[in-house]
Parts: sequence; structure tokens; C-alpha cells
Amino acid sequence: RAQGVPDHALVLDETGLDTAASIRAARELALAHGWSSLLMVSHDYHLARIKLTCDRAGIRAATVPAAETRWILKKPWFVAREVLAFGWYLVRPAFRGVS
Repeated sequence: RAQGVPDHALVLDETGLDTAASIRAARELALAHGWSSLLMVSHDYHLARIKLTCDRAGIRAATVPAAETRWILKKPWFVAREVLAFGWYLVRPAFRGVS
């Protein structure tokens, strides 16, 4: 919005309970609307795994960190968890759940 993107052009994923579900939903939307690339917005610590997952799912995507309006007390925990999750995604044979 701050960069002038109109509200009607923004799509909020409210179905994704995890990264895989969110990427599936994004891929379905892209295919349905004929979008050739996506802009994925999330917490800064989550963007690397989103990008990796999109790449493996064949989705051309750029990532942007969401503006944080308040400090998250558990952020160190979330970052540590994300480091472990990213490592797991790296050693997985392929992204499961998106075909």
C-alpha cells in the first residue's frame, strides 16, 4: 500500500496453516489468474524458506519483509526455529505437497 499498490491488487492468504499450504495456495492463484510471478510478503526470518520453497515448486517469486509494527518478544525463538526448518528444507529430497 505504501508503494501505491491498490487494495484490489493485494491477495491475502488466509488458508495457509504452514509454508507448504501457503505455497500451494499461491501457486493455484497464479495459475488461475495467469500470473507469471509473485511477490511474497512475510516476517523477515521466514523469507529464505519461502523463496526456497517457491523455487522448488516452480514459482517465480520475489520476497519482501513485512513491516513490523511491534516488537515480538518471542522473535529469537522464531528465528532459531526458522534456522532449523530451513536446514530441514535444504536436506529434504524435494518439496512435498506441490506438484
